[in-house]
Amino acid sequence: MKISYRILFINFFVVVLIVGSASFAFYSIMYNVLTSQQSKYLLKSSSDFVLAYKETFQNTEDDFNQLSRSELFSRENLNSTKIDFILEQDSRKVKFYSRSVAKEGVNLSQKVSSLEEFISNNPSAVIKSHTFPDGASVYYGRLLTDEFLNSIAQKINAQVAIITDNSALQVSNQSANQQIIYFLNKAYKNLSRREKFEVYSEESNQADIISTLVIFHRI
Repeated sequence: MKISYRILFINFFVVVLIVGSASFAFYSIMYNVLTSQQSKYLLKSSSDFVLAYKETFQNTEDDFNQLSRSELFSRENLNSTKIDFILEQDSRKVKFYSRSVAKEGVNLSQKVSSLEEFISNNPSAVIKSHTFPDGASVYYGRLLTDEFLNSIAQKINAQVAIITDNSALQVSNQSANQQIIYFLNKAYKNLSRREKFEVYSEESNQADIISTLVIFHRI
C-alpha cells in the first residue's frame, strides 16, 4: 500500500520566561503503520528546518549589520530589509525601549514600552540584540508570519505551526491543518517531557502522528 504523509513543524514560545525559549517540534502525519524509515525521514526534516531557520535569521542579522546607526529608525530603510522591527533599549530601564520602528503588522503598544509587553503583543516574534561600543543597545528581529511559515514549510517539505501557552497560535496552510490542532498540542505536551530527538507517535481515527523535538532560544 502506498503511504502518504506530511511533516509538521511546531514552534512553542514560553513568553513568561526572560530568556523566552522556543521549542521546535516536527510532526509526520501518516495513514498507515509507522516504520523506522519514516522516523529517519522525520529526523532529517528536523535537521533541514534547523538549517533553513538559521539561514533565515542570519540574513536578518546581515541586513542589520549593513545599516548605519543613523539609518536604524528609518521606516523606508527598514522596508528594504528582512527586519520587521527595531527597538532602542531605554538607557534608564532594563527591558524597556525608548524608540521603535516597525513594519506593518507589528503590534507596538501605545501605553507600555516594555520588551515583555512587546512579546505579549507579538507572540511569534524572534528577537536579536546588538550593543554598540558606547553601551547603547537595540533589539531587532522578525515575526513568524503566515507568509514566513509557508516559505519555511516549502523549503523543508513540511508544514509549520506556532504554539504558545500550550495551544496553537497559527499554522501554515491553515485550511489543510486546522483539523489536527488538538493532536499537535497533545503531541507537544508529551515531547516537552522527553529528551531531544526522541520520537513520539500516536494513532487516532483522523491520523497517525510521529514527532520529535528541537529547542532554540527566542532571544
